[in-house]
Amino acid sequence: MNFPEHFLWGTATSAYQVEGATCTDGRGSSNWDEFAGKPGTIYRGDNAEVAADHYHCLDEDLDMMSRLGVTAYRFSVSWTRIHPDGKGPANPLGLAFYDRLVDGLLARGITPMLTINHMELPLALEQAGGWLNRDTIDRFVEYARTLHTHLHDRVQLWSTMNEIALTTWWGFGTDLFPPALGDKTKVLPAIHNQLVAHGRAIRLMRQVQPEGQFGIVGSYWPVTAALEGAEHETAARLLDLLINRSCIDVLVDGEYPPELMDWHTSSGGLPFVEGDDLDDIAAPLDYLGLNYYGPIQVVAEEAGSGGSVTPRGIGIRQADPADRPKTSFGWIIDPEPLLNLLRQFRDRYRLPVYITENGAAFDDYVAPDGRVNDLERIDYFCGHLDAVARALDEGIDVRGYMAWSLLDNFEWAAGYSKRFGLTYVDYGSQRRIPKESFHWYRRYIAKARSAAPEVELLSGTCAGN
Repeated sequence: MNFPEHFLWGTATSAYQVEGATCTDGRGSSNWDEFAGKPGTIYRGDNAEVAADHYHCLDEDLDMMSRLGVTAYRFSVSWTRIHPDGKGPANPLGLAFYDRLVDGLLARGITPMLTINHMELPLALEQAGGWLNRDTIDRFVEYARTLHTHLHDRVQLWSTMNEIALTTWWGFGTDLFPPALGDKTKVLPAIHNQLVAHGRAIRLMRQVQPEGQFGIVGSYWPVTAALEGAEHETAARLLDLLINRSCIDVLVDGEYPPELMDWHTSSGGLPFVEGDDLDDIAAPLDYLGLNYYGPIQVVAEEAGSGGSVTPRGIGIRQADPADRPKTSFGWIIDPEPLLNLLRQFRDRYRLPVYITENGAAFDDYVAPDGRVNDLERIDYFCGHLDAVARALDEGIDVRGYMAWSLLDNFEWAAGYSKRFGLTYVDYGSQRRIPKESFHWYRRYIAKARSAAPEVELLSGTCAGN
């Protein structure tokens, strides 16, 4: 276990998935609030009005992190808590919640790792065109300025956005996420406007906080062909380009891959780059945040039926082999591609990396003895942490690992049907029950840091308000 002393051991959540309190203290409506209110959009008609009630259970959850022994916590901010309509004066009650969160972390010796926007948009901005309206770029920069001005004295690690490429594909290329356009020609323009907003926000924040660390978070799903043949290899390369490289290449290179632009044009897409956009996008980064869950395999298919990660309608079908171990989401469990991916990032992008999300959903339940015996999750973490350790042994600059997730949560279109947490949440009572993976991760961190005596953690209950 050759983890360096400065390595950040953490866990992660996102605001919409855990906070709940969607109508509390002046929070405005988001695009996900509206989307979840439409029949048939979310599994079983679930919504995030309560979620894990992190908003009211904050102190308990902070104490749990302290007992877990983490040295970092990656969280996101709800845009509509700060600017309820996406613009205008800041909501002091929203800022006060994140004051409590950041101050609570620092008081416990935990480094805040803040993501400004994690897959949400104020409903007012969505209704005005969302990320297809370039005014939203200015609104995001305004929001980032408000947040940064308020917290930069206490937060050093900033990420602008989370998983732009995949989120945009699901929302603009299909109807499974908001705004549910189902138009693949709108995907790259929406990605582009988010990247411009990202770059402009980073330049602004760095002027104020030159000592800060600024990055962006993206998921990466290593793609291979499930069958031999040129058409299947071409399908694998295309999917890698669309859901992985469509963001990261332009961030580093200052231009989109030519084959990506050719695909957009041949699909009927219109030009979308304006003025100094590419210079804005190429604002220098201090790190890349990598969300890794597993690899995927695909075949070419004229109908393009897609799959659990692969969007429909692009001539590709996901064809993960049936005999591979999988999570309850059906995602392949394989840590080896993570090591290969970290090598690729070192050689291709030459930036430090934080593993900002890594985890797995399983069908967890509370046993009669009161324990949640999620041994599959422990195996998952163990294999992936071994891959990170091997990367460090090779001299790859990996600076931290954030286990996804601290809590079971609202899992977007899957509602509450999938559990990723180190902590089991009984949604009816908001009782928190640390799973066996929680205790295992605590011991792992303690050993890796040569840290201290084991501490028993009792289950907790947060009644909320």
